[in-house]
Parts: sequence; C-alpha cells; structure tokens
Amino acid sequence: MLAAEIQFANKDYANAAAAWENAANANEKVYTAPLSFYNAAVCYEELGNYDAAIASLEKAIASDDFALKAKAIFNIGRLEETNENYAAAADAYNEIVQNYSNLEIYNFAKSRLIYLKDQGLLNPNKKYVLVVGGNEERGSDCLKY
Repeated sequence: MLAAEIQFANKDYANAAAAWENAANANEKVYTAPLSFYNAAVCYEELGNYDAAIASLEKAIASDDFALKAKAIFNIGRLEETNENYAAAADAYNEIVQNYSNLEIYNFAKSRLIYLKDQGLLNPNKKYVLVVGGNEERGSDCLKY
C-alpha cells in the first residue's frame, strides 16, 4: 500500500492502480481491501478509464462495512453519467436516496436525479419513487423516472 501511495503522489496512476488492486486482491477479507479498491478507482478515473473505475468501485461497495460506501455509490453514478449511461447513473443515485438519507451525499444524489429527469435523460417508462427522509413521496411533485 505504501508503494501505491508513493506512485499516486508521483502521478504514476497506472502503477498506483495496479498496486492498489494487488493490495486489495491479496486478501479481500481484510478491512483495507475496500479502501484499496476505492483508491484504485481514483487512479483509473485519473487515467480516463471510467469502466475500470466503476468496476473497482463495485468491488469496494461489495463490502458491507465499507465506511465510504455511499460516496463510492455516488461516484459510480457520476462515472456512469460521464459514460452517458444515465439509467445506471440513476440507479446508483436512487440507491443513495433510498438507503442513505442521513448523509449529506443524499442531497447530491437527489439533485442529480432531478437533473437527469429534467434533462430528459431517463427512460420515461421506468418508474421509481423518490424516497425523502425514509418516507415514500407520491404525488404530482414526486420524482418518478
């Protein structure tokens, strides 16, 4: 992990990503594995490899006790938007809205959902209900996409 930190500091993102992946894959059961996958994703994003970044983030969020899970899910949504995969982005943001209303990132996810809907980037036939503060909101002002 130290090698990955040094490589990242030197902006050697390709080798840093590989080092983070190696650290995570050495033992995926240790508490540092999700963070290593997350850090690898940051490196992949710096390299412009958004698909690899998403794949690393998905590995990170597979751990139930990963402290940055909501942030990782938001980043998946952000990267999916960059890839113009708006349905997958909306799914990621909706997961945050449904499960992390107690975190500040909830508001960012909610605003991204509203933006995607307002821009007509979501499938109008797919219906989701925006969950606000743990309560389902249904009605004319409800965000459904």
